[in-house]
Amino acid sequence: MNRKRKTPPAELTPAQLALKAFGESLQELMDDRELEIKDFADSLGLSYDTIVKYRNGKRDPGVHGLLSIANKLNISLDRLIKGKSGRKTHLRVVGPEDD
Repeated sequence: MNRKRKTPPAELTPAQLALKAFGESLQELMDDRELEIKDFADSLGLSYDTIVKYRNGKRDPGVHGLLSIANKLNISLDRLIKGKSGRKTHLRVVGPEDD
């Protein structure tokens, strides 16, 4: 009898945790402003699916995307990434001294 073994869920990497935190923050911000996904996507020149993937933590918006979203929502990058609660994220800014 072939039984599939259930493997325990893998721990998320720091990058995955950061995407998840960003997605939760974006969802919270959009919900607070009662923004529809399609309308928000159109205003940024993005597809509906792209915004859904951002909100689900499945796609990285990159620096340009983060700046565009923060600008569209009229908030700081810090607020966009950390959300209302100012939760700690797993993002680390690397400067020249870290090379």
